[in-house]
Amino acid sequence: MSGKVKLTQKQSEGIEAMLRSGNWTHEQLIEKHARGMEWSGMQASKLNGIPLLTFVDALRIGYEVEEEYKVGDWVFILNVSKIGKVVRVGNDFVEVDNGMVPSFGFFRHATPEEIKAEKERRVWKEIGREVGEFRDGDRGIHASGTSVIRKDYIKECYDGGTLKGFYPAESFISITNDPDD
Repeated sequence: MSGKVKLTQKQSEGIEAMLRSGNWTHEQLIEKHARGMEWSGMQASKLNGIPLLTFVDALRIGYEVEEEYKVGDWVFILNVSKIGKVVRVGNDFVEVDNGMVPSFGFFRHATPEEIKAEKERRVWKEIGREVGEFRDGDRGIHASGTSVIRKDYIKECYDGGTLKGFYPAESFISITNDPDD
């Protein structure tokens, strides 16, 4: 193996704690692990279950802490350039709310900018529009609190970051019985 091995955060904490204690050298840790004896103690027990060759390589070559995922995390799926929210975590995959089930290595945590863009895309999708699509009849609210009614000006405020929010024309509720409203 030429590269660093991957360890969980927990396994990394165990190794670091054992080395920091000053009671163990790399060689002593490897010898004990090679005997296949169960590690005990709060920090040492984190070493249980690490395959011997992975353990040896971690101490000889080095290691990287693999990213951990939990339900609610936002992930960027590399091979399709899509973002989703984790709904289930398996041993080597996550299930995402967009129906995708990528394997580890094919996704990463989404950046704050990617998450913001995806949340905005979802809001627009809920009202059946593309991001930034304004229509006649929309009512915008400028950051100053004033009302904006021209579609082109609403778009200009949106693009300039001065639009506080807007009321889509489709959300109008008629209180008359006129079928043309």
